[in-house]
Amino acid sequence: MKNVSENNINFIVCSNTKSIQSNIMKKYKHSIKNVLMIFPLSDEIELTQIDEEALSKIDAVICAGDGKEEPLECDFDKVLKIRDDCVKLNKNFIFRDTGRLFKMNGKVYHIPKGVGKEQAKKAKVDYFISQVDKEIYEEETLWERLAKSKFRSKFKMSQKDKDYYGEKGEETINSHAHDFIEKRLAPKNPKRDGRQTPLNGHPVFLAQHATGTCCRGCLEKWHRIPQNKALDAEEQNYVCNVIMAWIKKEMEN
Repeated sequence: MKNVSENNINFIVCSNTKSIQSNIMKKYKHSIKNVLMIFPLSDEIELTQIDEEALSKIDAVICAGDGKEEPLECDFDKVLKIRDDCVKLNKNFIFRDTGRLFKMNGKVYHIPKGVGKEQAKKAKVDYFISQVDKEIYEEETLWERLAKSKFRSKFKMSQKDKDYYGEKGEETINSHAHDFIEKRLAPKNPKRDGRQTPLNGHPVFLAQHATGTCCRGCLEKWHRIPQNKALDAEEQNYVCNVIMAWIKKEMEN
């Protein structure tokens, strides 16, 4: 996503009309983008039946088919129904993935694993309210882009790193991240820029290399935060959120 990272988007996941309204009201978060994620899409969804107050909290609707080995069927007619409702309600709509079992024009297709996103994109049914919204939602997520980089993907937390995180705790590691970013990355012209982040020695250092937040050049390339300017508080928080998100993903592996 170009202007808003997935760390600044709140995904509210539902799979049927009945659960949408209550989930929106329970899981809505202020000051960030709230996206209704209909997954897996198998039931017919009636967005026009949702309370106006709940819908007003949603910026976009994303739907995707089931990617499991024994998937539920995703019917393209149901995708188009959601899209039509989004157009009527003036909501951004993104068809993210066909899933493994996709029905279109009365024919059921068995989609190979990993191909569903490409097939969904070929359908060309996404709807965006504005060009800005298109740039926000159409592009690959940060994690998808990073996964394609052999260099970024090679960084993994060792057991020693995980033990250190477990010993210190999330709050302390997050504090370390803020300290490192403030001193080494945030200045307009950081000292030894391009070489200021060690390749190991701390989970935050690993996370910085894995997420392209290790120097100002990488920060500009991967996160579109320009060089030759000091990072403000919001940008520093964003970088730390990305770092901590990567560390948490590693801790789950």
